[in-house]
Amino acid sequence: MKINKNFAERINYIREAELPSRAQSRKVVFWEEDTRLLSRQGKALVFILPTRGCSWALSGSGGCSICGYIYDNPQQPDFTIILSSFQKILRNKLNKEFTYSVKIFTSGSFLDNKEVPEEFQLKMLEELSQYEVIKEVVVESRPEYIKDSSLKKISEKIDMSILEIAIGLESSNNSI
Repeated sequence: MKINKNFAERINYIREAELPSRAQSRKVVFWEEDTRLLSRQGKALVFILPTRGCSWALSGSGGCSICGYIYDNPQQPDFTIILSSFQKILRNKLNKEFTYSVKIFTSGSFLDNKEVPEEFQLKMLEELSQYEVIKEVVVESRPEYIKDSSLKKISEKIDMSILEIAIGLESSNNSI
């Protein structure tokens, strides 16, 4: 992959000035919204997990110049607290009168083990599998983190027919 060195240096210069001021921790952000689910109206629980941030943004490339998500992320996420918050929100918000889509976003890739440790990925997905009202689960990942070995482990925790792995595409050229 070819990266424009001057551009990457400039992005890194800008990021380095701000990244040390990031909070040490942050709460799980979530909201509920109406959504189209399968062939009918449903609800979506949308989660934004406070992870360390996108590996691309933390790399020597400086990340995508259009993205500022990295500044909202904590330096040291505590996944025990994140998992506990996630479980509590599910218990308190899911209602048997509705069907749900659960969307889990990070500021990078849910399947990046450096961003969300595999142990917690699997625990979160297993937790979701316990609720019959959840008919769809959406996570986001860069393609390089979607591996056969990971998918095999995931399939042991959740029905793969309800799992959607979204792949964001801002550009097909990493030099941009």
